[in-house]
Amino acid sequence: MSSHPRLFFAAVIVAAAFVFWPASAPGQSGNEKIPETGAISGRVTIAGKNAANITVAAYSPETISQRKSAARAVTDTEGRYRLTGLAAAQYQITSLTPDLTTADQTQVNDFGFVIAASSKSITLAAGEEVENIDLKLVRGGVITGRVTDANNKPVVEEQISLIPVDDNGNQSRNMRIPFGGSDLYQTDDRGVYRIYGLAPGRYKVSAGIESGGGIGGVRGFYARTFYPDTPDQTKARVVEVSEGSEASDIDIQLGRQEETYSASGRVVDGETGEAVVGAQLSYLVATENPGRYSPFYIGDGSGKRGEFKLTGLSPGRFGVYLSSEFEGGDYFSEITYFDVVDKDVTGLEVKARRGLTLGGVVVVEGAGPSKSPAQTERLRISASAMQQSQPQERNAGTSTIAQDGSFHIGGLRAGRFSLFVYAAGGTSSPPLITRIERDGITVTPSLELQAGQSVSDLRVIVSYGTGAIHGSVRFVGGVPAADTRLVVRCTRDGTQTSGGTSPDARGHFLIKNLSAGTYEVTLLVLRNGLSSSPQQSVSPQKQIVQVTNDGESEVTFLVDLTPKPGP
Repeated sequence: MSSHPRLFFAAVIVAAAFVFWPASAPGQSGNEKIPETGAISGRVTIAGKNAANITVAAYSPETISQRKSAARAVTDTEGRYRLTGLAAAQYQITSLTPDLTTADQTQVNDFGFVIAASSKSITLAAGEEVENIDLKLVRGGVITGRVTDANNKPVVEEQISLIPVDDNGNQSRNMRIPFGGSDLYQTDDRGVYRIYGLAPGRYKVSAGIESGGGIGGVRGFYARTFYPDTPDQTKARVVEVSEGSEASDIDIQLGRQEETYSASGRVVDGETGEAVVGAQLSYLVATENPGRYSPFYIGDGSGKRGEFKLTGLSPGRFGVYLSSEFEGGDYFSEITYFDVVDKDVTGLEVKARRGLTLGGVVVVEGAGPSKSPAQTERLRISASAMQQSQPQERNAGTSTIAQDGSFHIGGLRAGRFSLFVYAAGGTSSPPLITRIERDGITVTPSLELQAGQSVSDLRVIVSYGTGAIHGSVRFVGGVPAADTRLVVRCTRDGTQTSGGTSPDARGHFLIKNLSAGTYEVTLLVLRNGLSSSPQQSVSPQKQIVQVTNDGESEVTFLVDLTPKPGP
């Protein structure tokens, strides 16, 4: 039995529709309130001139994965567009012009999900009409060249990587590269690649993969090589791109194709030595930093004799293990490490151990899900704990929630766990956990499992919240640095549930689907995802907000960037 490993993301699981039974399901009224819709409008310019016949689209988090827009419009002769019929949500407003890029350098500070280099994030309130969301575009630059092997033959369907860099040659986090799928960053049958729609700037170009980085192709792989011909990123030549320019002949010659290898073995019961059939395996690329890991999921599981096989491995150090984190199951194991050097690895043994279980029932408090597809999507519940001594050894499990609300999470080790409920497809807003009960007593937001102890009588109370927090962030005394990132989080008093988002291009934010209660709302001012710099050090700001069902509470944060004395 052989299965090609695939990168596994925790929430990417097949979705299906079903009816979830609430504790008390009120009848549907024929006089349900129709949600107010809003509009977003603005102007599109190219090099400062009004751009007619440009298609502009609005994407929401629910539709981004399907590349399906919530609304579209075409600019008129004055470059104006108007997107209508938009429900309250966060949107990316983007021009569908892959050869163009943004001329507004402040646009790189937009927060939230990003689907194009010429987009702006807008958080729209119910019935709100937002004007003057202008998209200032210029002709994007082009980088093109040819990739060949050691025999000067074209390398077909090879992925190209771009790294935006600053004036010192260090990677820049303030520049976006176009989203164009794999085709935009792939060589053709002549070995030629052409990447367009690039913002003016400096780039380093490479082809191939890092040795020891994980999966190569089934035919083998090429070691990563930077333009012009070096494996060392620090020695790579910088490619300058200006508005509408084309940097041609950015050719890369790779070395000889390196062979990929396989690793095989058996999954056996750690106590009896008997084969374990159908065990779900993951593997990780071992790194010098034990806090980093990259799990992959083997879809077929172990075979009839407990056998498994990983293919397409480049030389490096790996680990294979059992976990119920992604697809459930009753087993876990310690990580079995192995090294791939210059041949296939055989004889690996993964010792399965039957884990502890968390079980019970999920109960909807108040109104249950409506008939909308977003709320009838199958739900899952997960338990997660961190092992501080060995961060790579994940201790987590997941379970589907049955139609009667029951669940069973297996394969866990002793530890303190947090529970989370999420939609299987990751495209809809799940209910929020309001409290967890055992024997009629509310337990703390986290639940501890002792060695040899399983729990089967939990009541996880959830609510499909209808409240919201709408707010804004304003700066005084200065302008935030280019790599500043804002995050807004909220936590309901007395529960583990929380929500979060990032402000849009106007500094507005909206957190929806909140159940009634008292929330602590926190604003974090970050730099490159880390703490803010000493020059603009900003402590987290917190406010207490009351949220009601069907209500929208207001929050305003005022951030003072006045320079502080000292180094």
